[in-house]
Amino acid sequence: MLMRLLICCGLLVSLAACITTNDRVKKVNAVEACETQSFPWWLTLNDPLATELVMQLQEQNLDIKMASARVAQARGMASSAKGALLPQIGLSGNAVRGNTATGAIKPTSIAQGGLDAAWELDIFGATRAATQAAEHRVEASVANVQDIRNSVIAELMMALVRLRQSQQELSQTHLLLAALHEQAELLAAQSKAGLTDARALKLAQGEHKQVAAGIPLIRAKIAASQYQIERLLGKAEGSLGMEVLEYKEIEVPEANMLDQVSIDKIRKRPDVRSARAELFAANADLAKAEADLWPKISLAAFYGAHKGSSSVPLAANPIWSVAASISAPMLEFGRLRGLVDAADAGAQQAVLNYENVVLIGLEEARTALSDYLSGLNAICEQEQLLRHDQEALELAQKRFKHGLVDMVELSAATAKMQRSKLLLISTKAEAVIAYILLQKATGNCV
Repeated sequence: MLMRLLICCGLLVSLAACITTNDRVKKVNAVEACETQSFPWWLTLNDPLATELVMQLQEQNLDIKMASARVAQARGMASSAKGALLPQIGLSGNAVRGNTATGAIKPTSIAQGGLDAAWELDIFGATRAATQAAEHRVEASVANVQDIRNSVIAELMMALVRLRQSQQELSQTHLLLAALHEQAELLAAQSKAGLTDARALKLAQGEHKQVAAGIPLIRAKIAASQYQIERLLGKAEGSLGMEVLEYKEIEVPEANMLDQVSIDKIRKRPDVRSARAELFAANADLAKAEADLWPKISLAAFYGAHKGSSSVPLAANPIWSVAASISAPMLEFGRLRGLVDAADAGAQQAVLNYENVVLIGLEEARTALSDYLSGLNAICEQEQLLRHDQEALELAQKRFKHGLVDMVELSAATAKMQRSKLLLISTKAEAVIAYILLQKATGNCV
């Protein structure tokens, strides 16, 4: 009889474990399916490395890994809280030898075993409130993973844009240096021939040295961007392939998502959803603390078998018992009321935090949108200035061909055009950075 009970109990435990595992797998798949439905906005940057780096980031970034571990922890706590809603069934057994049994005149042995069941009736909702709080914290932790992913993807893309910007600036600066060097050489020849004063030569040489001094700074920016990408990917310094260092011009995405900036979009941001879930969890904590002020009613049962010495009278097998109990706080010196006050303060903090996160989201979105639109306008103006400098260079080339100007004026026009190109590179990079921040502010990175 006892062996049969043990086998049945083992089967019940195995079945419960299978159900819990299947539920967990379904939840994980649902979350992953939700995350993979989002549009990969970084493709609009038209950088072939963007998608590859994002894939590596989601697999190797340490911040994402830690946040994912916190999700697993929250799910474990939620599973534990849900289990408290149901009766707790376990195996118990004991064996005793002694002469304390009623009617015993010599030492006797008594052994018994079976199934114990205990169930606290959740009449006032304390256990349900704890379960709801745990489930909301799972939701908050999942949203927190998405928020961290949102931030690190944006940081990665900005680092990539800064890398491309520095690469272009380095190439363009060498062209500018060539034009300035040619201008200085021509002025030196004219100064030697007495056709111009030494002041113009000194100014040209000083400008050449000033631009040349910026080359190491640009190289340092390239190294800093590369190191930032490696850190985000969890790689060792210098481990990025040469494909990252290949030259690629910056392309500014078109303004095709401005209608998506709305309060509804802000409410869907991962950090806002996390704060909202934490707010619900704090309210559930308050409900649990208030429910703990009321009495608790529990049921208990036992079903099993026993065996003893023939000299001791025992009840017939199987043996069973059913019991009920009630307990209520009476004199606890403010302990429970203090927990209620603490939970109430926590709920108030959660409300304020939610309001603050929403306001921050609105501010970030408006600022990024304003910077992005201003960047597009600045690009238009800078492109017009570049076209003007290109036309001036073409005119200088024609005038030089007809002997109306000398090489100094032609090299000066070339240098001016190269400076305009440098300014356009910087303007485009700032506009793309604003675009990335706009995507982050509207929660499009997940």
